[in-house]
Amino acid sequence: TMNFLTKTLSLSPVRLTPRCALLLRVTAHAAALPTDESQVLTFSSDSEFTLSTAHNGWDGALYFSTDLKSWATWDGTQISSSNGKLYLCGTGNTKITGDVDYNDYKWSLSGSQGIACNGNIENLLDYEAVARGEHPYMADGCYSYMFSDCTSLTSAPSLPATTLAGWCYSKMFYSCTGLTSAPSLPATTLADFCYSGMFWGCTGLTSAPSLPATTLVRGSYSQMFSDCTGLTSAPSLPATTLAEECYNWMFSGCTSLIISDKRQTITPTSGGSLPSEILVNCPMVGTNLCYHIQEVPSLPPPKPTRYTTSPLLPRQHPSPLSKLRLPPSSPRPTQPTAA
Repeated sequence: TMNFLTKTLSLSPVRLTPRCALLLRVTAHAAALPTDESQVLTFSSDSEFTLSTAHNGWDGALYFSTDLKSWATWDGTQISSSNGKLYLCGTGNTKITGDVDYNDYKWSLSGSQGIACNGNIENLLDYEAVARGEHPYMADGCYSYMFSDCTSLTSAPSLPATTLAGWCYSKMFYSCTGLTSAPSLPATTLADFCYSGMFWGCTGLTSAPSLPATTLVRGSYSQMFSDCTGLTSAPSLPATTLAEECYNWMFSGCTSLIISDKRQTITPTSGGSLPSEILVNCPMVGTNLCYHIQEVPSLPPPKPTRYTTSPLLPRQHPSPLSKLRLPPSSPRPTQPTAA
């Protein structure tokens, strides 16, 4: 009987619970986890800090270390730095937050001084794939809201992906007021709303990164720099193929940005008309709160809308546009009076 049971058990497939499977993966990777900063995402500060998230949004495994020697699995609960350092990497992930509509999965950084984030963000998805020279696959909403409201964040990680997913960077750095420079954005294959609201409220930004894509999709740059009140220069816009909402409110609230004068002119490099949605204080063309706009580029003819009644428009603000002198209109013909 014992021999029969032994043979039966040895031939029976073993089904592991998700937790057990994760523990086996951790054990298998324990000896191979990174020992240098090139394969990790590094958080650093002159003082100690903590990192946490209310909800675990990744679909693989994340690991953390304070010395690149001892590693442990991170489940999202609060972890602390040591000597001002905290290292993270991951395996088998296609998303880190994966939250398209809400910020329930955002990360929280807390410290008395500024916290820098350096390294390749893709090391969180799969550091082994990055080491092989690959770009790990990204699911929709991959990093959406990730650092939202992290006011202590002073530098952003590199974002080397060239092919994006829907909403992947949406509101990633929303209201990161301590951020003073933006990472390079080399992607040329975009997806719906991939950069939507990415730097919204980053008041410390003074310049924008290059945007090399020539074919845009729906909502590509929608609200990308909204309320970046410190922004004084804008990127060139080489796109020749546009899409619905691609530039919608892109520079809304950029009160320091001069849209058109001797110092800065925003025009499409293709030589076509500038889409009306990119302008930022005439409510009729989506230009909200850019008080320094001095002239309006040529606009394409309006497209029919789905509205059967007039849509609600933003509250109007004083603008130099109101001071433009328009040519006198021709007098209306009067109706002949009845005899």
